[in-house]
Amino acid sequence: MMKILIPVGVVVLAAIVVVVLWLTGVLSPGQNNNYTPSSGGSSTTRDPDRNNEDDENGENDNGDENGDGGRDPSRPPTAPPDNPTPTPTSSPAVDGTVPGGGGNVPVNGGGDFSFTPDRSGMWTIRTILDYDSDPYVWIYDSRDNLIAENDDGAMDDNSFLIVQLDGGSTYTINAGFYDGGGSYTLHVSPAETIPPGGGDIRINGGLTGYLFTPSQSAIWEFSTSNNGGCDPYVVIFDSYGDVVDYDDDSGGDLNAYCATYLEAGTTYSVNAGIFLGETGSYTLTVTSGGTGGGGGQTPVAGSLSGSGGSVQVNGSVDIPFTPSRSGIYIVYTSDNGISDPVLAMYYSDGGLLAEDDDGWGDLNSLMFVYLDGGDTYIIEAGFYGGLAGSCTLTVRPPAEFYAGGGTSQVNGPTGYVFTPAQSGTYEFRTSNNGSYDPYLQVYDPYDLIADDDDSAGNFNAVLTVNLTAGVEYDIFVGFWDSYGQRTGTGSCSLTITRR
Repeated sequence: MMKILIPVGVVVLAAIVVVVLWLTGVLSPGQNNNYTPSSGGSSTTRDPDRNNEDDENGENDNGDENGDGGRDPSRPPTAPPDNPTPTPTSSPAVDGTVPGGGGNVPVNGGGDFSFTPDRSGMWTIRTILDYDSDPYVWIYDSRDNLIAENDDGAMDDNSFLIVQLDGGSTYTINAGFYDGGGSYTLHVSPAETIPPGGGDIRINGGLTGYLFTPSQSAIWEFSTSNNGGCDPYVVIFDSYGDVVDYDDDSGGDLNAYCATYLEAGTTYSVNAGIFLGETGSYTLTVTSGGTGGGGGQTPVAGSLSGSGGSVQVNGSVDIPFTPSRSGIYIVYTSDNGISDPVLAMYYSDGGLLAEDDDGWGDLNSLMFVYLDGGDTYIIEAGFYGGLAGSCTLTVRPPAEFYAGGGTSQVNGPTGYVFTPAQSGTYEFRTSNNGSYDPYLQVYDPYDLIADDDDSAGNFNAVLTVNLTAGVEYDIFVGFWDSYGQRTGTGSCSLTITRR
């Protein structure tokens, strides 16, 4: 056997070379110059809540608050590595492509669809159900940022949205199902525009969304006609995507009818579709004012001045009301036949102030609301379940009580304004109420300050309150009904006396 002998000098020399290379950084602990970064896989199953799970701003999904991979922002970034990560050879897979000019794409079980619009502008994206399911639509830009989403913006659980897209940019439309699976048609098309003054629009197939910027602040009517047996509906959205009004059959003969207050210069989205995804053609008519539409009905007969009044309502309407003075107003329906009116009142910014369904008895509605003089409110009068119907809507303003007090006959719930001429203690008392059960409430400019029901005996109310001269107080006289609700009717006398 041959032995190989290595001279000691050679070994020592090799050791010195290794040490020198280590000190100069050519060799370093843990470095692997043959390392190749691994590429991550992609999936065609998109999480609808991605970019929204781990951070408030929806910017990243890895718990990194600054979106910088956890790097200390006070330190400069490190230099790029000698061997950068390879660029992927292909984009994440998609399940289909929507033509640049729009069109219909079948969706089975959900998926991602690439869309590169051929023009910039507003585009309609909506779903058309093939059978009972609940689709949703999300759309992402080329950087994978969610820019719009919708679940049930159209009737029959369909999705609907109108979104601004840039021509030539590629977007991903994630079409899925809220619960379970199924199939439907994804429809993409440029949004059309309704002229600012309204008009007639012929719709074939009911597949297009519309933009409408009214020329004046008014009640605008949206009605369908000549529908040839199909069942059209109308949904109106404000600039925030919230539903302003909708209807299916209030126009008669399966036609839709909406009458709603819209602000001049504000752009609204209108979804005019066909119920249950059927095909067909019809005319959508948009007009301003309180006439026309609704299968020839007059939705509002008369108008509400700043002091209130009564109007005849047919179908669902939104009525603007600007009270001439501040105080407690009574808003109620009557003469409703066999229909079931529903009332709601909104601030001009869309916030709900009050609502009622059957508080007045015999299916009528009743609201007691404090309104500020000069502010505009919207009274929404409709019928339970979106059905058709007619009724009389009445707005009763507060009555002004003499500054020194006195007696007033009360018929039904009534609001009063009382501004005492002198400071002091005042008594408020009801009497001669027959078999009714009145109650009293007194408000200062900020809050309820006194409330009584039966302290005067025989179901009468009495209050003793210290008041300040020149301050406007609101007094409300109401009646308990036979069911123990503060929404009854009746009559009595109200007397205010300075003690």
